Amino acid sequence: VRSERGMLRGQVFPPLSGDTDAPWAILFHGGAGTDGSQMLDVACELSLVSYRVLVPDLYAHGKSDGELSSLGAADAQDVLTWVDWVLGEKQDARIVLMGQDEGALAVLLAQEKGLPQAVAAVAAESPTLDIPQIAKETLEDAGEPVGALEEALLGAAYRLAFGEKLERIDEARLAGSDEPTLLFAGTLDEQSPAYVAQDIAAAMGSRAQVCLIEGATHGMARYVDPEQYYDALLTFFREQLAENEPS
Repeated sequence: VRSERGMLRGQVFPPLSGDTDAPWAILFHGGAGTDGSQMLDVACELSLVSYRVLVPDLYAHGKSDGELSSLGAADAQDVLTWVDWVLGEKQDARIVLMGQDEGALAVLLAQEKGLPQAVAAVAAESPTLDIPQIAKETLEDAGEPVGALEEALLGAAYRLAFGEKLERIDEARLAGSDEPTLLFAGTLDEQSPAYVAQDIAAAMGSRAQVCLIEGATHGMARYVDPEQYYDALLTFFREQLAENEPS
């Protein structure tokens, strides 16, 4: 699909059942060095239980256009672009969204922008809200020290590239949307500690819930305890789709 920033690319996997009325799941991957292939294990689980799954590459990742990642903060519009594409494929599609890390932040911010009624539920794993810290760590890992001057230049470059301030995302920004939301958090996640998911859920209120995975580090929840993870995810999606069933 063509977005405002360039071409975005993804893969579609049919439901194993062959059901032409299967709900759609759109899965958004994590951060630097990853692409949609990171979510293929989740795609397989969903395909097995009769979802049609779309796995995009985020902007500046994989086969999508772009040279510079926003670390998720400017990708919300691309989430909406993919939702619109699905609705163009099937006008009465029922849709669930899931994101990890950068993809988690993108789907949460897409809620802030306003998702179509076709989206029944959102799941987010290990959302990282401290964008400036991640930007600094990314540069320092590449051997680029970041002092006060470099921080100022980084902020200016980020605003020029994405039209967004380089700042930590406040949980209050995520409070106003309507979709039921499941937040996954690992108890040993240092990049996105469990309290981040809990604070987001508190801001969202009764429509949000947190699934804590004991012993999981960043992005590893489904590998540490796949039974708990997939039971929570599949049950949540199934229940929300049932509530969103057209009359």
